[in-house]
Amino acid sequence: MDSLNSFRNVTERDIDLLLIEELQVSPSFANWFVYKALGEATTVKSLGVWHSVSDATLGESDLIFKFQSDNGVVEALLIENKIDADAQPEQGERYQLRGHKGKEQGYWEDFRTCILAPLAYLERNIEPYDCEIAYEDIIGYLKSKNSARSNYRANVLTSAVEKQRRGYVSCVSIAMTEYARKYLEYVSKYHPELRPEKSKPRAEGHTWINFYPFGVEKKMPIVHQIYGDAVKIMFLAQAERYEELSLIFNDFNVHPLVVRQSGKSVIVEVKVPSIDPIIETFEASFPAVQEAIKVALDLYAYCVEKRI
Repeated sequence: MDSLNSFRNVTERDIDLLLIEELQVSPSFANWFVYKALGEATTVKSLGVWHSVSDATLGESDLIFKFQSDNGVVEALLIENKIDADAQPEQGERYQLRGHKGKEQGYWEDFRTCILAPLAYLERNIEPYDCEIAYEDIIGYLKSKNSARSNYRANVLTSAVEKQRRGYVSCVSIAMTEYARKYLEYVSKYHPELRPEKSKPRAEGHTWINFYPFGVEKKMPIVHQIYGDAVKIMFLAQAERYEELSLIFNDFNVHPLVVRQSGKSVIVEVKVPSIDPIIETFEASFPAVQEAIKVALDLYAYCVEKRI
């Protein structure tokens, strides 16, 4: 018995409840967690933590932590907690939309979206969130407190990390994986300036084709969101540039576009023809793919011209 794992099967709900308690009753943990999310030290007053908050049209947030920072602003962290489950289509963007809706309804003045997961999960995550916090970071924080309680909680999280390492099995779609492979190979060969992501196994709903012509570090990916019928430039964590970018893209007349704020980010979106990569082959949908690529190239060229 001594050699058995103390926790047979740690679930995401277990981690949710652990976090709810820590954020509610431990001011030092709440301050540290917000520091990890915002990237700046602040003293926070907890205003509440909610679990499984659903919106009829925009889906569910695993956790919402509402707090008041030391500058008096009421803020929220909308947290997606993952151990090993695949992301749902457009999950990161729907978190942004829920955050924006909460702001419009007066629930908070500012917000950030956050994904919380084992480091190995974060390394393969492509969904757009304002910040990422690894389980391993929380484990390190808890162990630094060196109490029986904090060490126990660190062990719970460690069991979740081990579960992710042992048990991750992706629901790989052969059709989606092959479609994306051909798409990315084509762009790599004929339009390398778009710097497409590397091909890898995909689930059926994983239909974003990502380009990084400005480099990953600039947080300006161009995305063909296939099931969204759109090509977008995502100015991640750059919401303060909304008015500036709206003015800049007001002169873009190659394609009709929309500039909108989504949480901490700004999205520049152009509609493109519909594609169903599960039913259609890459070859059959090639004209629609070419049109989407042309939009991506035009947006990229415009950004270079305007030195964005």
